[in-house]
Amino acid sequence: MRALIVCYAYPPEPAPGGVMAQELAEDLAGQGHEVTVITGFPNHPEGVLYPGWRRRMLAVQRQGAMRVARTWHLVSRSRRTVPRALFYLSFAVTSLVNALRLGPCDVVYCDSTPIFGAVSCWLIAVLKRTALIYAIFDMYPEAIVQAGLMSPGLLARALQWLDCFVCRRADRVVVIAEGFRERLLERGLSESRIAVLPMWVDRDEVHPLPRVNPWRTEKGIPNEAFVVLYAGTIGLVSGAQILTEVAEQCADEPAILFLMVGQGLAKDEAQRLAQEKALANMRFLDFQPRERLAEVQASADVSVVTLLPGKGRNSVPSKVLAYMAAGRPIIASVDADSDTARWITEAACGIVTPPQDAGALAEAVQFIRDNPDYARDMSERGREFFLARHSRTAATSAYQALFERVVAEQRSRGSTQTTGGPP
Repeated sequence: MRALIVCYAYPPEPAPGGVMAQELAEDLAGQGHEVTVITGFPNHPEGVLYPGWRRRMLAVQRQGAMRVARTWHLVSRSRRTVPRALFYLSFAVTSLVNALRLGPCDVVYCDSTPIFGAVSCWLIAVLKRTALIYAIFDMYPEAIVQAGLMSPGLLARALQWLDCFVCRRADRVVVIAEGFRERLLERGLSESRIAVLPMWVDRDEVHPLPRVNPWRTEKGIPNEAFVVLYAGTIGLVSGAQILTEVAEQCADEPAILFLMVGQGLAKDEAQRLAQEKALANMRFLDFQPRERLAEVQASADVSVVTLLPGKGRNSVPSKVLAYMAAGRPIIASVDADSDTARWITEAACGIVTPPQDAGALAEAVQFIRDNPDYARDMSERGREFFLARHSRTAATSAYQALFERVVAEQRSRGSTQTTGGPP
């Protein structure tokens, strides 16, 4: 099988979607399949080209048993809607042009930019006469509207129509949770076209370690500190600024440290609020090197995920899986009917509190601190749930099976067309 994976983020960028794309490509290639990845030049999350890189129209490298083709695109530090849209559009156009230069394939896997990239991947599949699998990790344009980056008007409806157009023409649409499947059914997509497959984290990369470890020591975090960790993208829909209110409520308990590790559009606001409140019990760090990820996660006594009210319908933070993989109890400040809450409730690995309720969050932090045996049980259950459902080996094997099934169906249809079909 010859697979073409199109994704706009890819290591050395730290975006979880890019890391998963790399691991999927490596595992497919490891099973003897020919894999080509089309991606951009590393610039996430700051919108600045990484040192040592130079953009070209097409740069192809061999990485083990697969090819990585990097294609030109615009780069901008601006967080405004228009520059971001131009980045998406430029990558969609050049990935289409360059895909046609990279030879035949049997299946196109689209993990590309929102909507523009999906249309581009559909055109690649049409022009190459091959199967298309469209992966949806966030529902667009709904997620853009909910983030406040677009008004719910004519443009949003037009973009949703485009996304639905691609969904109806894809051989399969992959979603990461049941809630997303329900959204697609509401859009009118046939259930037979939808596949619910898990996100994953490499069990060997993120695994339980002692809470006091070299990374924690290097960062000057005292052994006795009870660390409340938020690690990962600090996006607009996260509402992570609520943690400044929680930290303020816990200010009279100096042993509790709120640690935010990551970057994103909401980080500046959270830092500003922490400075205004003069919160000595709150620290901010940028994304850490990937090889230190297990230590970062292990430094937590409890890990936190937040989403604004109503945002869980169109987004599932991947950080939840890293928390489970690290074997840490989780507090989720999310809607009770969100997929994030369903995962944590099913795994029995944490506490779900109403979104943006600082008081409930503070109480949950204090409860876990005061009940270490209960916290340890939650940690173990989360790790078990992760290993059973979301480990890299299990997940990429499921993706490979889907790829092979879709390719077989495509070849069967081609054979029928060649022979003229049934009489």
